[in-house]
Amino acid sequence: MGPIAQGTVNACLLPICSLHGAAVVTVEGIGSTKTKLHPVQERIAKAHGSQCGFCTPGMVMSMYALLRNKPQPTMEDIREALGGNLCRCTGYWHIVDGFKTFCAASECCQNGQGRNNGCVENGSTHQDEETDISDTLFRMDDVLPLDPSQDLISPPELRDELEKAVQELDQEKSKTYQALRQTLHCLAGKQTRNMATIRGNTLSANPKYDHNCILAAAGCSVHDGSREIPLNEELFTGFGKTSLRPDEVLFSVHIPHSSPWEFISAFPQAQRREFAFSIVNAGMKVVFAEDTDVVQSLNIYYGGVGPTLVKAGHTCEELAGRSWDEELLGEACRLLGDEVTLSPSAHGGKVEFWKTLTLSFLFKFYLQMLQELRQKGVGISDLPLEYLSALKPFKNEVSQGQQSYQATGEAKYYNDMPTFQEELFLVMVTSSRAHANVTVRNRRLWFDNVEELFPEEEVRSTWGGRSSSLCRAERTGKWTCMRPASIQRSLRKWLGITLGVDANKITCHVKRLGGGFGGKVMKIGSLAVITTTAAHKTGRVVRCVLE
Repeated sequence: MGPIAQGTVNACLLPICSLHGAAVVTVEGIGSTKTKLHPVQERIAKAHGSQCGFCTPGMVMSMYALLRNKPQPTMEDIREALGGNLCRCTGYWHIVDGFKTFCAASECCQNGQGRNNGCVENGSTHQDEETDISDTLFRMDDVLPLDPSQDLISPPELRDELEKAVQELDQEKSKTYQALRQTLHCLAGKQTRNMATIRGNTLSANPKYDHNCILAAAGCSVHDGSREIPLNEELFTGFGKTSLRPDEVLFSVHIPHSSPWEFISAFPQAQRREFAFSIVNAGMKVVFAEDTDVVQSLNIYYGGVGPTLVKAGHTCEELAGRSWDEELLGEACRLLGDEVTLSPSAHGGKVEFWKTLTLSFLFKFYLQMLQELRQKGVGISDLPLEYLSALKPFKNEVSQGQQSYQATGEAKYYNDMPTFQEELFLVMVTSSRAHANVTVRNRRLWFDNVEELFPEEEVRSTWGGRSSSLCRAERTGKWTCMRPASIQRSLRKWLGITLGVDANKITCHVKRLGGGFGGKVMKIGSLAVITTTAAHKTGRVVRCVLE
């Protein structure tokens, strides 16, 4: 019997039938205030890592699972283990402060500063020795020791298997595994990866799933017990559709070993490195004739540029038998631009950006292969320095400018927007009946005094947390909507349908709102539609604020 696999999982992704023969441990099972706290539970509490408490059980179980697999983790292990857990209160600092006490070596605090740079853990102390301010967040002399003899938890993750294969196989044979491992570093969080399977991900047939392009380019195949199907356009027949029959089940995925003169690379591009679908992804494989730079075969697959995987078959055929040089690159770009096309009305827009990504991936692959050939001793001239910059990892430094504006009070929020001339203020009047005639009374009784609500006898009505929206019509027939939402493309579409105008005639300005979490993403769209309708009906600037 081999070692028992352990890992954290999201309970909402775990079918009950998959628990057959497995041991399940929940946060209630490792300790309680009535019996005894587990060291993980104790240290997150002592480090003030729990505020509202909603995320705390998940944080505890992620750290618990890490310690079951690695009793003396590193800081990088802790950060990876907590990568799939979200906290909206603490900023993670105190959570990691509590958990890093399990590290084998004493490390600096999380800002990474050296000694005597204000880090108490590195020897810096308060100047006034007589002050009663404590230099420590919590003391370690009375905490519970970690007991490694705890119950075990459930199944392994794919990345562990790939790591094992890369270590056991010769490097020349494991190039496909290395490319897959690269994409899995960016796939969801650890808890999701622990529940994911390569079979389920493959049969989802979503072209934005990164690994399908790699498997197709590598010449992989799937087995259903009775037949073998190439994992390419023969398997993927449409968006979310495969050629498997309803009575067939995918048993396994065959990943062939690579050869010494075979190279494969993966290229995902998403809005962020992790927890995001790719905008466009690609898998590319080239096989060179031994000891030469002549292309023997070439496979290029793209995802995200069509309803299913797109193979650049014609481009690959035309480039076979040619030397890997700049002439090949120029011809490849021309052929690829003609073969991989997108309709101007493609879902999501950004067609030119998508097309640029397809060519950029090819250029990066071209440079990678030049370096591989040079390492094998094939005569390649030196590359220009400006070309080599394309192979360097891009790190986007987060600017602190916006935080400075907020800290000094200079930042302008939605409520700071000045009023417009003849601006109208919109208030929602709700009804329990659809299409009802609503009578608005202009006076109310306020402490035995009759108070007039509006300066006019007649009040016009237009039909169509804290949220706001302001809309106005321009003389050119264009519309401007100022609101705190990050979904401008969808909003322009909704407003265009409401007003009966083209979406490109609508301009959306995003202003700071603060708080609200996800409420300012989708729900506020209805407010913008109502406010815009009122502006259209009245011909005035209309502001709507919900308190």
